[in-house]
Amino acid sequence: MIRPAHDTNRNEARSARRRRHGAAGGLCAARGLLGAWLACSAVAAALALAPSPCAAQTAAEWLARGQTAATPEEAREAFSRALELEPNRIEALMGRAGASSDDPARLRHADDDFSRVIALAPTHWEAYLRRGALRYRIGRDARWNSQMNTGARWLRLAMDDLTRFLEAQPDGPSAPRGPGAAHALEVRARAHTILDEYADALRDYAAGAVADPERAPALHLERARILTIQGKKDEGLAVYDSVAQALRDLSREDTSASGHRAGPAWIAQRGEALWQLGRKEEACADYRWLCADAAGADPAHLDCRRARERCP
Repeated sequence: MIRPAHDTNRNEARSARRRRHGAAGGLCAARGLLGAWLACSAVAAALALAPSPCAAQTAAEWLARGQTAATPEEAREAFSRALELEPNRIEALMGRAGASSDDPARLRHADDDFSRVIALAPTHWEAYLRRGALRYRIGRDARWNSQMNTGARWLRLAMDDLTRFLEAQPDGPSAPRGPGAAHALEVRARAHTILDEYADALRDYAAGAVADPERAPALHLERARILTIQGKKDEGLAVYDSVAQALRDLSREDTSASGHRAGPAWIAQRGEALWQLGRKEEACADYRWLCADAAGADPAHLDCRRARERCP
């Protein structure tokens, strides 16, 4: 059927309106998509600049894994993973440094990590203490390998760190207290001894004995040894006698039963003092108990090896 002309014109007009509306709708849709994309891009950029909670949690998980690792190798790997996510995470740097300190081949790596901690936190006194003890080991080992100048340089660096730690103690460097201060003084004294600075070593050992009474017998034995090296035999014997007297009432059985952490070490130190005083039977009685009868006796311990040589 042939449609009237006016119907045809009406249909064409409607088609034109649809085309115009469709084009406008497409343009609006396109503009909407573009706006959404730009909004998403802005959000993505903001998220990229902001710390990611997921990354922080992952770093925390790696840190926890490193702290509970069964071996130093596993610990180093876990701490390194944490540092890949958070390069300035001080706990991870300290943990990796500690794990590397167990490996003589990785002492310089540990030194680098401790140094990064100090650069990030200049008042992190534990890092100074641990880096100082580590640098002492590097210097001592270098001297043992006839690298005298290198060893001396590392020992000086160690003493600088230990001095910084001691200067920061609440009681000041003149009267530090506590196991940490005693450890710093002992290590610094050992460095002085290697460098033949005996007067400084004697002073540090004496101060360390005051700082931590539990370490006092061991540190006084070191004083006696240095006095003997200096040819001051009578003074050395007097110190050995003071150690033996201080520990004379220490009961081997009571020490074992009490579980006191310093007890077995004190028995070994009393044995050493008695031996140096020429009271060898008494010394051997202490050594034999320490290496055979004491709870957790370790025949491979240095004191037991010495005992087997002295008391066959």
